[in-house]
Amino acid sequence: MFKMFRKHTNNKVIVHNLTFKGIEVVPGVLDFDQRGIVYVNSGDVIVTKNKPEQDYLDYLQELGWNFKGVTFLSPSSQENYVYNSVFKDKALISELSKYKGFNIDTYNATSDEDQFSREINLPLSFNCSVSQKYGTKSGFRRLCKTLGINVPIGAESVNSIDDAIKIVGDIFADGYEKLVIKIDEGISGAGNTIINKEEFSRLDNAEKKSLIEQAMTKVKQAGEQSAVVLEGWISNVVASPSVQVEIFPNGKYEIVSMHDQLLEGVEQWYVGCAYPPNSINDEQSRRLKEDVKIIVDQLCKEGYYGFLGLDTIINGDGEIYWVEANARKTGTFYPKTIAERLNGGSLKNVYYVATDLIATSFKGAKFQNLKLLLKNLLFPIEGKNRGIFLYNVGALKDAGRFDMVCFGESLSDARELYLEAKSLVREANEK
Repeated sequence: MFKMFRKHTNNKVIVHNLTFKGIEVVPGVLDFDQRGIVYVNSGDVIVTKNKPEQDYLDYLQELGWNFKGVTFLSPSSQENYVYNSVFKDKALISELSKYKGFNIDTYNATSDEDQFSREINLPLSFNCSVSQKYGTKSGFRRLCKTLGINVPIGAESVNSIDDAIKIVGDIFADGYEKLVIKIDEGISGAGNTIINKEEFSRLDNAEKKSLIEQAMTKVKQAGEQSAVVLEGWISNVVASPSVQVEIFPNGKYEIVSMHDQLLEGVEQWYVGCAYPPNSINDEQSRRLKEDVKIIVDQLCKEGYYGFLGLDTIINGDGEIYWVEANARKTGTFYPKTIAERLNGGSLKNVYYVATDLIATSFKGAKFQNLKLLLKNLLFPIEGKNRGIFLYNVGALKDAGRFDMVCFGESLSDARELYLEAKSLVREANEK
């Protein structure tokens, strides 16, 4: 039988909204802050745009979550609500200022979180100045190049269309058939544009400029220094492992997990993760950890602390390329948190696939409707560490979206559960 684990830390004010300018275009994204519910311990405070459904809290309590003494808060107004509205709600600021001795735990680490922390006078779980320096695509490339860490061929901090066109030519001249333009502040593949050499060569100058301009302005960016990265496209990718690190204020760090990323589509959108990663061998794992140490040592020298996600790709020749640093929580954070809580604080003998599904027929539906649909697959099946765990269900309201962690007795078993759930959702959508 599964064992509930509670990590004893200082009480937290959890504010897990996604602070990315313009992200409101993603349906349901403003309710992703409810993912933070799975991170709650007794006595914590959690802030979400909408109050979570009691049925969902009851579901979690049945699995061992303890909401004793937990305070649920929401902004006083949702008028013209955007990605950072929660940080400007005066009533909320006044209320949170009363929680002396708490730490504020956020998803992201931008100037908005930093200012919010100052206004409510609570310490933040990140060093925002360093995270903003290296948490962009350009910042991370620059760091890796300084440290001798391998990155794809290309250039960073490009903010001129003419410069970008020249770099495109240089990359194609080096033998690449495709390249990618990445918005500095893009997430999960949003903001990526793939350019094909043959197609680009057929465009006249005006068309080339238009294409590059569209790629460079694909996603709104908040940072004044934010620009784009251009990289040669690594075509023979066989794995995309990610590494999650917790860096402490005293300069020590811990590699808390490694996952295989699940990527889809032409632009390789992040759609989920699998644990444990079975795409890498022991030697590659060792090399990844060596590079992580080099990166983290430098970040610690500059005073960084907080969560850190590092993404890589590995080609068919076994060469490792470092492609992104997320100096913030990542999509892998929640499945890992859930898995540990259900397994006594350990990931030993745990296998899971985590992803999201969109059930269009469930847009605006209550959690109980979703639970009923998937009732035969819900964790724990027959009292074993097997079954589907549901979270991020606040996004049902506006998008019919939810996230799930599929626990199996093996990775293949976890994938089978995912496919069963996907089939049930597809059938519901077709009715």
